[in-house]
Amino acid sequence: KAQPGEWLNCKRFLGNEAVPVALASLLAEVKRRTEQSINTPKLAVFLDDWLNTVALDPAMAEAFFLEAATRILTAGIVPYFLLQSDSKTDWGTKHGAQLKNNFVHLLLSAPRDNGRLNYNQLRGVVIYPGEKIQHQVSLPGGLPTFGDGEPDLELAVPGMSPADEA
Repeated sequence: KAQPGEWLNCKRFLGNEAVPVALASLLAEVKRRTEQSINTPKLAVFLDDWLNTVALDPAMAEAFFLEAATRILTAGIVPYFLLQSDSKTDWGTKHGAQLKNNFVHLLLSAPRDNGRLNYNQLRGVVIYPGEKIQHQVSLPGGLPTFGDGEPDLELAVPGMSPADEA
């Protein structure tokens, strides 16, 4: 999200130039954590406007998607893909349609009042990997109130070891 405070306690990567750098940094972090068997708290990664990411750098998006479907969870990184729909086109990678069932799907729906979403009537269902059954879920309301907007979070620079950065 582009506005400060919309995603409290999150490091944001915004703009066309930042997206490939952020994905490359995440891939480097997956490699570092996997090779060094690092056990850390989970790191949630929200990939909004995923189709735009694919358009900016298709090769990087494909590499990231393959990692997301295989090793990324082992590294303690949990990807959340935010999509308008669940079609092959929206995933935008050649493996997207084949691998999308490896993920938990949270499907949200909210009626519109005069063209604006009515968040008071927001509903959600979860579909677990390999299933087609929709499970009703209770959704949190409001925005979190902890944190000051952006934590000090740095990811590895692709091609550099932590020792090189010091």
